[in-house]
Amino acid sequence: MFHHVLVRGSEYPTLAAGEAWPGLLGPREEAILAALAFPARRRKWLLGRAAAKRLVREMLGPHAPAEAAITVLNRPSGEPYVFLDDGPWALPSSLSHRSAIGLAAAPSAAGWRIGADVETVEPRDRALV
Repeated sequence: MFHHVLVRGSEYPTLAAGEAWPGLLGPREEAILAALAFPARRRKWLLGRAAAKRLVREMLGPHAPAEAAITVLNRPSGEPYVFLDDGPWALPSSLSHRSAIGLAAAPSAAGWRIGADVETVEPRDRALV
């Protein structure tokens, strides 16, 4: 089994504008966001982080840490990982973003792996096949 969260830019105008609301990001994430120059890249990055933080908080329940205490980073391979104030989160996670949608997914058990993607359903050129 797995859990997932979708975050839509229309729900969060600040994210759609490429800006984080106060208390969303931790210091390391703030530095990464500051280095992202293009608004579209900032928006997608933020949508993925907001989705991941909501997912972690939903899965941890009432004793979940605040959003800024949940840090979502990427390994050199690009794979996301979550770090809490008391150490690494045991579950692997997957992030995706497309247009104004961010997706985060995680398996229910630590030994499982997951990959998730958000894509727009639209006609494709036959040459693509």
